[in-house]
Amino acid sequence: HRETVDKVTTYPHGTTIEVLHKHGRRSYRVCTQGGGMCRITEDDYQAQTYAKIFEEVAWHVVAK
Repeated sequence: HRETVDKVTTYPHGTTIEVLHKHGRRSYRVCTQGGGMCRITEDDYQAQTYAKIFEEVAWHVVAK
């Protein structure tokens, strides 16, 4: 069974959330810009939390 990507959301500093489906289950892959660091979560709330953290870190790196 292949993993399918249902939706991709991209944030201003390049963080992405992909909604994944595999074996009838939904998960979320949250990645920094360029995919250097990713996290897989089981729910949208955790995905949004990781995205917020990744965006804040990206903003601090860009601001320097």
